[in-house]
Amino acid sequence: TSKSGKIRKVLERTLGIPIFQEQVMDVAIEAAGYSPSEADDLRRSMAAWKRKGGMGPHHERLVLGMTDNGYSREFAESIFNQIEGFGEYGFPESHAASFALLTYFSSWLKCHEPEAFLCGLLNSVEQAGSSRLLASVRDTASDLVLSAMNFLGVRYTRGGNSVENGFDCSGFTRHIFEMSVGLVLPRRADEQAKDSSLLSIRQDELKPGDLVFFNTMKRTFSHVGIYVGEGKFIHAPRTGSAVRVEDMRDSYWAKRFTGARRADLKAAAESGTVTR
Repeated sequence: TSKSGKIRKVLERTLGIPIFQEQVMDVAIEAAGYSPSEADDLRRSMAAWKRKGGMGPHHERLVLGMTDNGYSREFAESIFNQIEGFGEYGFPESHAASFALLTYFSSWLKCHEPEAFLCGLLNSVEQAGSSRLLASVRDTASDLVLSAMNFLGVRYTRGGNSVENGFDCSGFTRHIFEMSVGLVLPRRADEQAKDSSLLSIRQDELKPGDLVFFNTMKRTFSHVGIYVGEGKFIHAPRTGSAVRVEDMRDSYWAKRFTGARRADLKAAAESGTVTR
């Protein structure tokens, strides 16, 4: 009908679902005879209805306005229910492009520059006060990962085990575990992989803070790094490079992955330094 066509015209580009506040205002004006000022009051009520119960006065106004304009009460009630539910997620259309850009930029950073993304995330959460997210990144495993991130850019040195002299792969992991949780790992990568105190885990069980091993020198456990999440790990790669984050899913690392180990980080942190 011509009347349902008015609502269709407002909602067709979002497939019949009101996504933007302006759409809800247009529906109220076109279907229920709201004035622009009444529609703006509806917009404000939607934003606060869960906090203040502000949608009540608009129920009868909207339903009666629609039935007076020839819509069935059942249809009018369904429109009101959609509008009420809209308050859970809706926002002005003018914000949508900005939110989309922020999401795109954040996703790009998380994928390509995880250390910068993590720093920005922690800074923003700190400014916003305590939260579940902040609590989760402050657990022992995340502290270990954050500690490792502090050494990004430190040069690779064969046999190195300090910031001043540089790190090789196992010197880096040993330094991070000892500094973060007081757990002193064996010196070489193959010895770390064979340490009986570490639990062997599958790749699909990886969590931040786990050790990941690779065959890069025709030896099963010739290289080691620390898993940081999202399929990435931090390590000291080779001569002429520096500590960096890389993606385990890249073909070079994917075909050389040989296993992973997990330490009881919480127990190590609570008991103090443990020497292997």
